[in-house]
Amino acid sequence: MIKGLILKIMNKVKLNFNIFVLIANLISSNFIYTQNLTLDNFSISELDGKVYADITLGAGNTCNGIKLLRATDTINFQEIVNVEGVCGNSSTSTNYNLIDENPILNAINFYKVLFGIDNYSETYEILILDFQENNYQIWPNPISSNGTLYFRNPQSSLCEFYLFKLTGEQLLTMATNDNKILLNLHKIPSGTYLFKLLETNTKSDFSGKIVVNH
Repeated sequence: MIKGLILKIMNKVKLNFNIFVLIANLISSNFIYTQNLTLDNFSISELDGKVYADITLGAGNTCNGIKLLRATDTINFQEIVNVEGVCGNSSTSTNYNLIDENPILNAINFYKVLFGIDNYSETYEILILDFQENNYQIWPNPISSNGTLYFRNPQSSLCEFYLFKLTGEQLLTMATNDNKILLNLHKIPSGTYLFKLLETNTKSDFSGKIVVNH
């Protein structure tokens, strides 16, 4: 009887010890997953209203999951994409391409990556504009001193910009091969103005209004 009691006590101690070892291994495993893991690359780009995140985890210890987070104020980030399971590779760099299908339009979107338990990347920002039927977008609108006229220019063609008073008097002219024109209008009085953008190769153009409000 005493021998049986001793065996029960030993089995209970052994069971508790095994549970302790299991918990310790889990804690240790999570700890290893998040140590010495580097982010070799994190970049974002926009195409057709979607944001593409290119992420490369350096070779080293792996992590538990990788998440793409988004915010509009650099503080209140929300999970956009979650890749569950083991991420990264112990011997080679690993690339991930994540997509935000529905970024916030006509606003600056801030993105960062969470890999493992508490490893965060730097925060990057991108302005997502909805061109709709106008083929352009002015940001901000109205303009107080400095603003930007964004437009589609996939072939990087030479484009000429003209700014006019409502009377037709020309105030500014600029040229670019980019998809935007930087507008420094601090010397332009408050009011409504007309602009024209000409693509020099095809001679296609569009026009619109710019409101200046100092």
